[in-house]
Amino acid sequence: MKLYRFFIRSFLIIISSSLSGQTTTKEQLNKVSKKAFMLMQQDAYYESFTLLDSVIAIAQRKHFKDIEANTYNRYGLAYVQLNHFKKAEEFYLKAMKINDSLSHTKMLCDNLVNLAHAYMLQKNYKKLDSFFPIVKQKVADLKRPEIFFNYETEIMASFNRERFDHVIEVARKALKEITFQEYQSFFTGDDYKKILKKRFTVTYRLYLGFSLMETKKNVQEAYHLLTALQKENLEKILWFSPRVFKNKSRLYYYKSKYFTDNQDSVAYYTSKSRENNLIAINMLEEKTSSHSKYIIEKIKTEKKIEQVKLLSDKEKNQKETAKVISILSVLIGILSVICAYYFYISGKYRKEKNVALREKNKRLMALDTQRTRFFSVVSHELRTPIYALTGLTEMLKNEKNATMAKKHISAIEFSGNQLLSIAENVLQYTKLKVDSISLEKNTVDIARVIETLCHSLSSEAARRKVTMHTDFSDIQEPLVVIDKRVIVQIMYNLVTNAIRFSEKGNVWVSVEGYKSDEENKTILHFIIKDDGVGIPYEKQEDIFKDYRTTGGAIDPKKGIGLGLQIVKRLLRLYNSEVNLISEEGKGATFSFFLTLEKGKEENIENPISFYKERLANKRILNVDDNQLNLLITSKVLKDIKVECDVVDNGDAAISLVKKNNYNLILMDVNMPGKDGNETTKEIRKFNSTIPIIALTAVDLKEVQETVYSSGMNDIITKPYNTEQFYEKICDYIIKAEEG
Repeated sequence: MKLYRFFIRSFLIIISSSLSGQTTTKEQLNKVSKKAFMLMQQDAYYESFTLLDSVIAIAQRKHFKDIEANTYNRYGLAYVQLNHFKKAEEFYLKAMKINDSLSHTKMLCDNLVNLAHAYMLQKNYKKLDSFFPIVKQKVADLKRPEIFFNYETEIMASFNRERFDHVIEVARKALKEITFQEYQSFFTGDDYKKILKKRFTVTYRLYLGFSLMETKKNVQEAYHLLTALQKENLEKILWFSPRVFKNKSRLYYYKSKYFTDNQDSVAYYTSKSRENNLIAINMLEEKTSSHSKYIIEKIKTEKKIEQVKLLSDKEKNQKETAKVISILSVLIGILSVICAYYFYISGKYRKEKNVALREKNKRLMALDTQRTRFFSVVSHELRTPIYALTGLTEMLKNEKNATMAKKHISAIEFSGNQLLSIAENVLQYTKLKVDSISLEKNTVDIARVIETLCHSLSSEAARRKVTMHTDFSDIQEPLVVIDKRVIVQIMYNLVTNAIRFSEKGNVWVSVEGYKSDEENKTILHFIIKDDGVGIPYEKQEDIFKDYRTTGGAIDPKKGIGLGLQIVKRLLRLYNSEVNLISEEGKGATFSFFLTLEKGKEENIENPISFYKERLANKRILNVDDNQLNLLITSKVLKDIKVECDVVDNGDAAISLVKKNNYNLILMDVNMPGKDGNETTKEIRKFNSTIPIIALTAVDLKEVQETVYSSGMNDIITKPYNTEQFYEKICDYIIKAEEG
């Protein structure tokens, strides 16, 4: 064994020397990476990891991203063999990130399949159940050979969870498909591919036999299957590992169950089962022990040098001490050393304890400061309606004019509603803190809901010069059952955050749909991505805590620090969690999965009826020099019971606004005489509160700067979506009424 390890380390020195040159190619690095993988299979993990570290360092220096990703994947395979699944997941994710950026579909499929297999071996079924449907669909769509790895993962996971009927169904399907002509090219060529096909076939047949015995549906078929497999060289086909002997143990166990009347056969197969199970246990223990030994070996040399130095110093001190002092002096010296050591340890312990207490106190004070700032913001919001209520009440006592009294009462009512709204917001947050919110079941078109939300935020995005991109083309089942207010609140917080931190940048909002194993359900993947300032790694956990923003303190421009906490708690209601990928200066991507019931067309909500109720009897002035446009817009507004006055020029519009009380003005931008911008500036001189929305066919980028600078509140481009048109004017009218 020592000679073998000497040979391996000599080989490592040669390899490292050859890699240190400046002419190292991708082909050379790939060969070294493959050699490292072979060393893993020989349990030489210390040597293998040394080679892999060298390959990664050189690949990073030479920007060989594909080699770096491939090496991370092999690191993941190594840690799976060592049952270190968390480290395996870490390396698979690194490989996936690089392959995704390079659009390497084949390698990305390998990473996905390997990660799913690791979750199965770890028995982390929560992650497997949410992740595996996506992996299966991506591989199936691309018709990759990884489909047979997926069958293996699904069969083994179902067997471990005692879903034997599902194992039988999938195993039979896999055994049939592996013979299809379209897949034969996957298994031709080198010996590895041929052995791989044999491995898949044997694995499927093994678990089919096990499950047939468990369900007792066809014991005779199971017996013949297992008898045939008993004759195969399983150690070679399934690779020499503890899992091979575990499966052999199961094979003999199930064969013993067949011979219920033959005690000799039962005893024989039971003995063989125990024998193979013991081999599996011993191999696993040896592998674990060997791994620990290899990792420790890396620092052995340094420890030996340190020990030799310590021994040398000790001998020297003893000789010098013997010459200078007596035995009594030695005893006194030893006692002094002991006392000094005791006081040193005691002082060090107290010092460390004091440092820990100071740090804890500092964190508590910082949290208290954050909460104080938060409640300061809330109290500031409360003061405005409270001062209004007290002042108006005093004025109402002395008011004798009935008209003015009604105005005061109306203002008091508004202030009361404003105060109630603030109180309800705080109450909602409190409910989230104690998980007392109950979910409603609304049938909605999820693409329409998210598209409408993004449209409502377009003016805020335009104000910050942010370009919005939406994509809902991958949704397979648009009708779903969900609490509409909850999904809107989740997406509102995430999208507004993306806009706030991406000034003059881009925000992408997309929803992808995947099939679920349950027939009446679908899986939706929501993704909100921006190319803004990004989030430093050390702050990525903090932003999900109460009263935190990326800057660590409450900033009015960035909100009061509750948005992501609310998102986290709302997603928990759907057994989901928000995922974050970000680097400082490179933007951020927030995403989450939801498994939802499919909706039915007859149950979908009708938003038009909602707008009819909210906008009935409201009064709007429509200003446009085109009579056809006036006719169309008036008809659209009258359909929801809105009173609409029309005028074809700016001067007439100014006159009507002075005489009448309108809830909102729709303003054409390009008109003869006074155009929409000039008209708006004139109106703002005597009415600064009425909402004015530009209604124009001109491209948004061409007019938005002049429109907003003139005093208009927002822009609707023609042709418009009627539902979004209703939503925008409804929002502004409600805001204006609430002050």
